[in-house]
Amino acid sequence: MIPVVCLINFSNIKEVQSVKIPNIDKFVHFCLYATFTFLWMWSLVKRNSKKSFLKYAFIIFVIATFFGISIEVAQENFTLTRSAEILDVFSNCLGALSGIIISKLILK
Repeated sequence: MIPVVCLINFSNIKEVQSVKIPNIDKFVHFCLYATFTFLWMWSLVKRNSKKSFLKYAFIIFVIATFFGISIEVAQENFTLTRSAEILDVFSNCLGALSGIIISKLILK
């Protein structure tokens, strides 16, 4: 789902054009990656030992970070309507970290 949302062109959708919230795309990136990492952490920790939480958190954060960077590179190189932004990568990383923290709080 994340690659589709991050690579398609939303500028032709009038409902999207009518939303005039500054930097809403950063919030969308944050929410996508928070959900992505939370669900992944929840799945792994529920199936395996909770003692491995930090190991899973580190691995998932690294994968989510590289995935986010890869999506930004793809936006820059393989689309005509999207471009890479460092703030998107930052939002992705912050969302991933938040998803891990939320999963820690919920899975206590």
